[in-house]
Amino acid sequence: MHKFRVFFTFVIFVWLTSCITEPKQNPFIPIVNTTNRVGVLCEGNYMWGNARFDIYSVDSNKLYVNVFESENKKPIGDVLQSGYFDGKNIWLTVNNSGKILKLNPSTYKQVNSRGSLRSPRYLLPAGKYIFCSDIQANAISVLDSTSLQTIKEIGVYPKQTSSRYGWTEQMILWQNKVTVACYDGKILMIQPITFDTTQIASDSGTQNMVVDGYNRLWVLASVNGKASLSCYSENLKLEKKLTFPENYGLSRLAISPEKDQLYFIGQNQVQAISIESTVYSDRTTVFDKAKNCYGMGIDPRNGWLYVADAQDYVSNGTVYVVNRNGKIINTLQTGVIPTDFIFF
Repeated sequence: MHKFRVFFTFVIFVWLTSCITEPKQNPFIPIVNTTNRVGVLCEGNYMWGNARFDIYSVDSNKLYVNVFESENKKPIGDVLQSGYFDGKNIWLTVNNSGKILKLNPSTYKQVNSRGSLRSPRYLLPAGKYIFCSDIQANAISVLDSTSLQTIKEIGVYPKQTSSRYGWTEQMILWQNKVTVACYDGKILMIQPITFDTTQIASDSGTQNMVVDGYNRLWVLASVNGKASLSCYSENLKLEKKLTFPENYGLSRLAISPEKDQLYFIGQNQVQAISIESTVYSDRTTVFDKAKNCYGMGIDPRNGWLYVADAQDYVSNGTVYVVNRNGKIINTLQTGVIPTDFIFF
């Protein structure tokens, strides 16, 4: 009974501290006459509905907090998973709410939304369609980019043997095809007009991908303590693989603006390695100041590094803005569990 009371007291304490309203750093004012902005996605806690979308103005060095809720007069939903800017619209994926949002990038007003998706992870606009990956659907959903209605579902595996079999993660355009990271161990390439598919074998835990300066595909895989970075040539052949030690904690993947350096999180640090490397030990440490290094992004316009520190997963997080010389330009106090960045 004593253990129950201690546990109950702890739960109440966490709940109360999570409900404390923080002072806003900057009341939201529409940011005009600048294209040098960074969207900061804070996923929030699962089932708490405390996700948040902030905007960092690089030119003024200011953070504008909770802009979606401020402009749309409603919370964003449960677990803000990922975002994408297609040059005209901001797209957000709200995983546990099963929805995607389309925003005006000047006003942050919601232009359109789509619910009733299973468990969406990432979005990729391609032509007149939006491709959506999913944890549970064992399929890639193809949506009309205007109406957001489902046009087609492209199956990942012939048969779904568990709720997360066919789990799909990040998608990128490579060789004019929608290229999908399939967590169970393959890369799915989809022709975005005919929907014809090609498959490439990959390691289990396939999550993230980038394309380097030689138009090669780099794939990060990490699951059950095993992790690798694999490089595929334009003819879809495995060119080389960098295998990491057990329990390395490999996650995320980004590339420098010159497309010659890979960035990733490992051992609670942001690390980098040349695309010419053949062994993981060539890596260097780029940033090691985060308490809980959870997310990371590289601004393609200036090469600045954005590091998301999730702290204790309950308190508000921190984002470090680091220039190419390794100097911290700004430290931003963001929402709970900052996870991803949009550069626009």
